[in-house]
Amino acid sequence: MKQQPDTTDSNSKSSQQLTMTITELSEITTINAVTLRAWERRYGLLNPRRSSKGHRFYTQQDLQLIQAIQQWLARGVPIGKVKPLVAKDKLTTESEAESDSGDLWQDNLSQLLDSLEQLNLDAISKQIRQLDKEYPLALLSEHFFFPLAKALLNRWQNHYAAQVEQSLLYPILEQTLQFKLDKLPVDNSQCWLVMPLTNQVARWKRLMGSALLASHRKKVIFCDHPLSASQTEYLFKGINLQGLLLVGDKYPSSSELDHLLGGNKSLAPQHQSKIWLAFGTGATVSQQQLQQRGIKVIGELGQLPQLLQGENNGNGHSQ
Repeated sequence: MKQQPDTTDSNSKSSQQLTMTITELSEITTINAVTLRAWERRYGLLNPRRSSKGHRFYTQQDLQLIQAIQQWLARGVPIGKVKPLVAKDKLTTESEAESDSGDLWQDNLSQLLDSLEQLNLDAISKQIRQLDKEYPLALLSEHFFFPLAKALLNRWQNHYAAQVEQSLLYPILEQTLQFKLDKLPVDNSQCWLVMPLTNQVARWKRLMGSALLASHRKKVIFCDHPLSASQTEYLFKGINLQGLLLVGDKYPSSSELDHLLGGNKSLAPQHQSKIWLAFGTGATVSQQQLQQRGIKVIGELGQLPQLLQGENNGNGHSQ
């Protein structure tokens, strides 16, 4: 944050207020710059000050407004319906908010599952595109994509049409996430490798991990298949990797970790990089064994946004 005296007087905000660039605001709020601009232009939610060269600057009041917007979005209110709620400063009790949130997100989940049952691909594509427009990725992953993954896991247990539904749904999810990943601005100095633990891990989950990293300006190298320890070592040496995200459906066995990371050898401290493991639920984790390998367990991939936000705050991007 900085003092920015060279701004216009198009609104009543003092030119001496503490201001943030759009990049700084994005790091604090986890809302990427593309989305912040859309909230300004398409929905009229933000009105940042401009410098004489046209650069946007945001104040503490703007930050508070974005936090209010995020609260409504977390409750399941679409972005297109947020403006009158924020303008009137409508508030509900915490219990009412939680109830409304659960109902709205559950409605979206039920709608998609109904469309899947009917094999209505047009309805599925339309709904996912609309959700992608209305909600930031972190909220969408927490409240929709990962609850959807759990619902599908239960649904597809001994389901006669499981493979058919997977073959229809997964390409839609992959296309949506790949498009988002391609358009997110990234910092080339912060390069991460995203790799599946096994070949059975759904590609859309790896794309989700990649997109969540990219939403925090991480440049992502995406692997379609697990690499051996020697291949991973080659990448660590050849590219200045900041971290490695391993994505799985279950906790890996010791032999699988040995294959990926090379026995007791720890790649992370050796290369001053991070190794994060997201494997889903229902696993017994030997934290000590993983710590010796330099691995941080994040469990559900849906916890990745909170971990990344914590890192931002730890690096000085606090409110």
